[in-house]
Amino acid sequence: MASAVPSPAAPKRRLWPLVRLYDGCLKSRLGAQLGKLLAALISVGHAIAVPFAARASSGDASDAVVVSALGWLTWTAAAALALSAVGHGSDEGPARDLAAYRGFSRGAMGFAELLSSGRRTLMVVGAPALLLALFAFAFARTPALLAARALLVLGVVGYVLVLAALVAVLVNLSRALGPERPRSALLALVVLPHLLHELFPRVPSVPALTGFLGAELLRVGAFFR
Repeated sequence: MASAVPSPAAPKRRLWPLVRLYDGCLKSRLGAQLGKLLAALISVGHAIAVPFAARASSGDASDAVVVSALGWLTWTAAAALALSAVGHGSDEGPARDLAAYRGFSRGAMGFAELLSSGRRTLMVVGAPALLLALFAFAFARTPALLAARALLVLGVVGYVLVLAALVAVLVNLSRALGPERPRSALLALVVLPHLLHELFPRVPSVPALTGFLGAELLRVGAFFR
């Protein structure tokens, strides 16, 4: 009788389905669902503001609306998602057992969890942010504004990719540094470096990085006005 043990190459071929499996575990959690709801509310609210900002008497300010939405999405939707992701180890026990049965190593499972956090962030934050940027692009009325809003779309894509990577890395670092209290470790990784950043500006922090990226997006729009 042929052996049912998977070949060593099988985990590599099936890594992405494993990522989707972990992503399914994550998106079913209350925190992830709350993040999705917040993202929808923020997106709708800012989408209503875009046409008014585009026709403001002082000039098209729809880029400011998009950047504002990015900030809210980051610190509400992505934060809720990260807090949910960092504490779901016990809920993923069955998923880990299934992955182990199919021949995946612990390293492959850890990498799949890392990717699933980033993937969920792209879905929850990236999709509405990109739609908002495209909506602002649709209201551009001059060639200069079209160029500015096209760069805004590219900038939003870059911002979301950076945010997804940050969420994935912070979630995994929090689990590694505080296995008993991963949420506390996550908050410490975000808050403590920023407190040091306020005293010593050369110290990097997540709020400082996201704030810098948002300011750069606004600077692009101001350059074309």
